[in-house]
Amino acid sequence: MQRHRAALAAALAAVLALGTAPGALAAQAPAPAAPLTYPGAQAVPRAVLGQVVDTDGQPLPGAEVELFRYTAGRVAVATADGEGYFRFSDLTDGVYWLRAWAPGHTAGEVPYVPGTQEPFVTLTLAPLEAVVAGRVLDARTGQPVPEAEVTLIQTGVGAVAAGTTRADGHFALSGPGGEGYALAVRARGYQPRLVDLGALAGGKETGVTVALEPATARVGGTVVTTVGGVPLASARVRVLRAGFGVVAEAFTGPDGSFDRGVPASTGGGETYQGEGGAPQQRGPPPNPSRPR
Repeated sequence: MQRHRAALAAALAAVLALGTAPGALAAQAPAPAAPLTYPGAQAVPRAVLGQVVDTDGQPLPGAEVELFRYTAGRVAVATADGEGYFRFSDLTDGVYWLRAWAPGHTAGEVPYVPGTQEPFVTLTLAPLEAVVAGRVLDARTGQPVPEAEVTLIQTGVGAVAAGTTRADGHFALSGPGGEGYALAVRARGYQPRLVDLGALAGGKETGVTVALEPATARVGGTVVTTVGGVPLASARVRVLRAGFGVVAEAFTGPDGSFDRGVPASTGGGETYQGEGGAPQQRGPPPNPSRPR
């Protein structure tokens, strides 16, 4: 018994000696974490501050920001202020992620673990594309017009997107939301048309049906060489309308002749030009009911 008590006394003395030894236990304890900072503010333990911006770095006021915690789901919601800033406080240990969205933009999210990351995060949201979809139809028969060229144009920018209609006359184009949009449509054998669309909202689809009037006039002639006047077969002839571009195209036959339907003139004498030739002034269209 005395030997047992002596052993306990010796062990207790060793523990007390270790506890009083300078730095003996302190070396085993983890060092306190250095304070975290973020731009323009001082660190706030277990809080996160952030900003919602677009891809140009501009703030998105009014963006909705949600705070989720792993296994717990959404735990808080905030609205970005006039400069896109938001804040969540009283975060406990764990794994979080933040998700933000704003009208006309895609949603964005970032993970966040308190105490291991700078308590300032930036959520960048990309703009949603505006979609223009519809059909191109023959104005007289209501039948679809396949392979019509459709171009989405924005004032001050020019062509934003272009494509051709499918066999059923359908098309779909997309571009950034904004003001001053129009749709230019043209097809062989039809009068070109420009449709004013106005403003397009990002993330939304604008439906449009474009009816094209058939060409009611025809232009024809012969392509020959400048030397000897020899007819040229398979030569390409383009008919251009001032301010709009090519409105019809044809190829010459074996004898160098061509004949093509073109949009009728409005009566003011529009300028048409065959590719490679000199401009020809054309007056009002001939009567379409009279054979050519």
